[in-house]
Amino acid sequence: MILIGVLFVVPIYYIARSKGYNGGLWGTVAAVLALSGMWAGAWVPVPGIGILEILLPAATLGLIWIMAPKPGAPGKAYLKITFPCSECGKSVTFKREQEGRAQLCPECGELISVPMDEHSPSPTRDTREKPPRTDGAVCLESFGLPDPAIQLVALLKANGINALFEGDDAGGTLPNVAVTTGYRVMIDVRQWEAAVAVMENQGEPLPDEDDEQVQPPDAEIPGRE
Repeated sequence: MILIGVLFVVPIYYIARSKGYNGGLWGTVAAVLALSGMWAGAWVPVPGIGILEILLPAATLGLIWIMAPKPGAPGKAYLKITFPCSECGKSVTFKREQEGRAQLCPECGELISVPMDEHSPSPTRDTREKPPRTDGAVCLESFGLPDPAIQLVALLKANGINALFEGDDAGGTLPNVAVTTGYRVMIDVRQWEAAVAVMENQGEPLPDEDDEQVQPPDAEIPGRE
């Protein structure tokens, strides 16, 4: 099943998105068809029926490949990310599925992060309604990629708010198409208003105020182990 995912589901997902279609939906259809083929091969006593495990997702890939792109779709430019290496400055190109991951620069060999670009999906976020609790750690924001969460943590710490990064990245090949996102920014609920103010001020330093609830940046968040 992992091989099928690499050969069919991942390409289907990104090709569908490049043509303006729902990549998650098409990838799910391909996975369901592959599982159906596996089930048929295991339980239907017909010689050669197990090949459906490959033929069905392959047919889905062929279909999405020949489908006309929607108006305004990014096209083939979506499948690659080109940017200057942060270490050597040379232009490098990576596949879209490597977005947000650490990779070795093909020019200088240094470890760099593949950034998001204009074709990247907007990060999905939790609504910023203050949780109904008076102490402990809470999730301020959640993202589908690690870089925005790491940047937000740095921004909050620069403004005197103790923030922590949490992630559920399994390091796999498949894209993150889950309903919930796996990269969270955790803060002390007592600093909620200050954290929201930092975000609304787009990172401008806040004026100094005497607030007994604000903790030093290196303090532990109550409720976290």
